[in-house]
Amino acid sequence: MGEVYEDQKIFDVAVWSPDRLRSDLPSLTKLFIDTPLGGKVPLGDLAELRIAPTPNVIQHENASRRIDVSCNVKDRDLGSVAREIEQRVRSVNFPPGYHPELLGEYAARQASQNRLLGLSFLAMVGILLVLYSDFKSVASLDWAMTGTTLLLAVGAAFDYHAGLLRNPPPWMQKYALEWLWRLGHEPKRLWRRYILLNPAYLARLAAQKTGLWKATPPPPATEPLDKFAV
Repeated sequence: MGEVYEDQKIFDVAVWSPDRLRSDLPSLTKLFIDTPLGGKVPLGDLAELRIAPTPNVIQHENASRRIDVSCNVKDRDLGSVAREIEQRVRSVNFPPGYHPELLGEYAARQASQNRLLGLSFLAMVGILLVLYSDFKSVASLDWAMTGTTLLLAVGAAFDYHAGLLRNPPPWMQKYALEWLWRLGHEPKRLWRRYILLNPAYLARLAAQKTGLWKATPPPPATEPLDKFAV
C-alpha cells in the first residue's frame, strides 16, 4: 500500500488483515485508519486496493532476497548460450538494490577452470623449486621446463572443458575433490592410480626429502646436455 525509503533502498509497505477480510475488497476499503489528529478515515480513501499475486516462497541469500530465472539449452552448446545471456544481461539497467548473477553449470565450469589455472601455476612453482633443489643450478632447468610444461598440460582438464566429462557438484569443486568424482565414475581405470600409485609416490617423495629413504641414482649421462632427450 506504499513505499518506505531507507538507505537509498525502497521497501514495500504491506498490511496483514484478518483471514476473513483478505479476499473481500469492499470490506477492506471500509477499514478505519487512525489519523495523527485522533480521527478515523476509511482505508479506501487513502489507498487503492487490489488483489495481486505474490510469491509463495521468498528466497534469501547473503541477507538479500533472490529471484531465480532458469532455462534449458536446446540445439546449442551451453557455453555460447551462457555467454550470450551474460552479454545481454549486462545491457539491462536494474533498479537500485538489484543485481544479476549468472549461476549454474557454466559458472561452476568457469570457476573450476580459474581454480585449475591457479593450481597449475602453484604446481609449476613447486616443481621448479624441487628441480632447483636437486640440480642447484638455474641453467640446468632450461631443458626441464619443456617436460614440466607438458606434464601440466595433460590430464582430465581437456575432457572437462570439451564437455566429455560431467563437472562434479559445486561442493566437491570447493574442496578440490574432483579426483574423487572421477574415481567414482571410472573406478576400474583409476583405482590403481589414486589408491596405490599416488600415495606411494607421495610417500617416497616425503621419505626422500626427510632422509629416510635414498633413491638409487641412474648412471651418468654421456650425451651433451643440449641433445639430452626430455
